[in-house]
Amino acid sequence: MINTLSSQQVKKFPKYVKKWLDIGLSCEPLDFEKAKRAVKKCYKVAGLKSPKYFFQTDSPFSGCIFSYLLQVRNQVWRNQVSNQVSNQVSNQVSNQVWNQVWNQVYGSHESWLSFYDFMHHELKLDCKKLLPLIALSKVCGWWDPYKNHVILQHRHVVLHRDFRGRLHNECDMAVKYRDGWGVYALNGVRVPEWLVLTRAEELDPRELGKITNAQIRAEFVKKVGIDRCFYKLGKVVDKVGHYELGMLDLGDDRARPYLKMLNPSVPDMWHVEGVPIECDTVEKALNFRKPVEMRNIPIREDGESWYQQGDVCVWPKGAASLRMYPSVLT
Repeated sequence: MINTLSSQQVKKFPKYVKKWLDIGLSCEPLDFEKAKRAVKKCYKVAGLKSPKYFFQTDSPFSGCIFSYLLQVRNQVWRNQVSNQVSNQVSNQVSNQVWNQVWNQVYGSHESWLSFYDFMHHELKLDCKKLLPLIALSKVCGWWDPYKNHVILQHRHVVLHRDFRGRLHNECDMAVKYRDGWGVYALNGVRVPEWLVLTRAEELDPRELGKITNAQIRAEFVKKVGIDRCFYKLGKVVDKVGHYELGMLDLGDDRARPYLKMLNPSVPDMWHVEGVPIECDTVEKALNFRKPVEMRNIPIREDGESWYQQGDVCVWPKGAASLRMYPSVLT
């Protein structure tokens, strides 16, 4: 049983992170012949007969359509192999080692394989059953294994990221495939096409009320501008620190209260959320966002600090009093 990692083994983490990020981010086309050979080895390891037919598609989207057209019913699950290896490796390393490697090495795309790649080469554990899958991931995008055939997919041809490594492109798709299918994303958030392709000055701030996803709403506010979204649609009725309560008209001649908040953990990111009509002050709006169990705890300036992430609030158990506003808001 391996209970700890040596300092030399830990120093190898960045090597495997880079290796598997490069694999996941690669824009190289599918190597059809190498992929076929790797797939046949995967089936052999799983104790299955090699598939008769191999097909290639240009994207995950066209791969799904092709699979549907073939009216596939019996899928061969890769878990049959991965579960065997997972159980085998977990019996040879402690939970501490398992978690340390998983949290540091695990990365992108098929990069769950990076964990076993590290275990196999650096800890000398037997992960040979996954070597065909590792070989396949280096020459192929997504793939779909079935009883008699396999669908192999090309990798993306375009990939844009921001300085933090998140999917991001303000002008076009952040990820694009050979057949034109892809994903629009801003700052790591998948967004609708119109939000990327429409110029900021042409976006109607009233569209904010139609967006239900909080992350997409935040990206809309960021692109349109907090001033246009918040102030052009109504007026501010209460302000406390970085919190403002505004009565906004989203185009139906009805004034609704919206709370504007600064996210302290992300510079210059503002959130705008709707609150019940009875909230006519910042204090009432913030109180509405707290869980019921928290609302009866007295509020004092010297009270305990607490945190809020989305709809989740965290505060000290048995707190006699709390501060009015969260010390961390995300």
